[in-house]
Amino acid sequence: DGCAATMLSGETAIGDHPVEAVSVMSEIITEAEQSHFDDIRVGAVLRAGLQHDPSWGAVGALLAEQKEIGAILVPAAHAQEIGTLARFRPEVPVAVGCPDARAARQMNLFWGVVPVGAPARDRVFVSAARKELLRRKLVKKGARALLVQSDGAGAVKEFTL
Repeated sequence: DGCAATMLSGETAIGDHPVEAVSVMSEIITEAEQSHFDDIRVGAVLRAGLQHDPSWGAVGALLAEQKEIGAILVPAAHAQEIGTLARFRPEVPVAVGCPDARAARQMNLFWGVVPVGAPARDRVFVSAARKELLRRKLVKKGARALLVQSDGAGAVKEFTL
């Protein structure tokens, strides 16, 4: 249904089978994420009438769906913009530049977002994002990535990780 998180209640932690409950929940989440029945398409979100201009987010999500992209890279953005992109549920990780630990914690709340501590300059950020995505094994070396500028210009560049 497009939820960004799931949670087990306190009863699970103090019940007779907490490990099994977490294991089953993990299996359910994995299965649900692989299903295309819950994917939110760009057109559906736009028809829902977002209050913020989602143009750069829509471009990134749409291109990731259609061009076999391994990741979306966003050097600098406000949480509101990343929330817009996360609503499209791209099937690839979204690496976002974070100037400090507070911003990184904020980005961790969004679905599919990987915070990257790096300056917003393209080359420096792309290098740091590449290292982080490869370290976490979220992409393979040589995967294609989109660099989506959130500065209002909506510029999109393609890179190889």
